[in-house]
Amino acid sequence: MAVGAFGWDDMKKKPKLLLVTNGTVEEIARDFRSRPDLVSYLTINISDIIRRLRAKAAAAGIDLSRPFFFPPDDPRFNEILIRVKRERDARIARLRRNKQKFAAAQAQGRRQDIVAAPRVEGRKISICDAGGGLNLHRPPRVSN
Repeated sequence: MAVGAFGWDDMKKKPKLLLVTNGTVEEIARDFRSRPDLVSYLTINISDIIRRLRAKAAAAGIDLSRPFFFPPDDPRFNEILIRVKRERDARIARLRRNKQKFAAAQAQGRRQDIVAAPRVEGRKISICDAGGGLNLHRPPRVSN
């Protein structure tokens, strides 16, 4: 996963755009090379974090070899999404009852200066597909 800062706004003292992407190092580099105004970037190696987390847990006697979350085809995954949507809808209903808070929440909206890289925009990423080969449902093989 990576976030690239593009363009610089001297008045606001911040980048004009944050471009979010994921994939292999080569894919991320291609996404950033597609724009000439890269100011800086931050990369996060999710696979490495999970691998180290599992190794430290194993050393402490904790088994994290099983999935962290239910696969999308598991009925329990759908149940969790339904609960989240119900909670979201209840919160929206509460906000709507207070018109002033609702107007403020709507004005906040989604930030326009954060976008997905064209290569990943609109792509449906399952929890099994995250991180360029990382599969949260099957732990990576670790050789000693």
